[in-house]
Amino acid sequence: MGPVFQYVIETRFDVPGGTCLLCWTPDALFSLELPREWEHAPPSLERGLEAPAPDEDDRAPPHVREAIRRIQAHVGGRVPTYEDLPVDLEAFPPFTRQVLAAVRRIPPGEVRSYAEVAREVGRPRAARAVARAVAANPLPLVVPCHRVVASSGGLGGFSAPGGIATKRWLLGLEGVVVPAAGDNG
Repeated sequence: MGPVFQYVIETRFDVPGGTCLLCWTPDALFSLELPREWEHAPPSLERGLEAPAPDEDDRAPPHVREAIRRIQAHVGGRVPTYEDLPVDLEAFPPFTRQVLAAVRRIPPGEVRSYAEVAREVGRPRAARAVARAVAANPLPLVVPCHRVVASSGGLGGFSAPGGIATKRWLLGLEGVVVPAAGDNG
């Protein structure tokens, strides 16, 4: 029997500061694109963000409607958890899936270093490999890769729109204060 292919459906929805694109299958979340408008800067924390009401798309299954609701709340400043939502990471190698599973378990308001995640997945000398796996994350927020930082105290990298500014903003929503200097540390 050959491989089983599932179709992927796209849903666009608004959050403060732009529009997200969520791709999903009938069984799981597949990928999330944060707003392209954030390339220049994510929304200001001082503006009193309000998340719009979730779109009620009748064709979207409950896990998709719930993901949209949570993502809108998150970007609006009310940070939820996502661990219970189904995700499809089967296209990735086992090590990447293991790293992303560990990252999913980092609670809101906490951070882990790439080295700490490496130790958690049983590969204590693989911090750089962990960084590459985190950079491949197709589901920012749902797999909270913004919570993984450099051991030096800097932010490390962030491949979503807005880069480090978005990472700092997301951590700020969770009450995590990071130094301005040494962001790439």
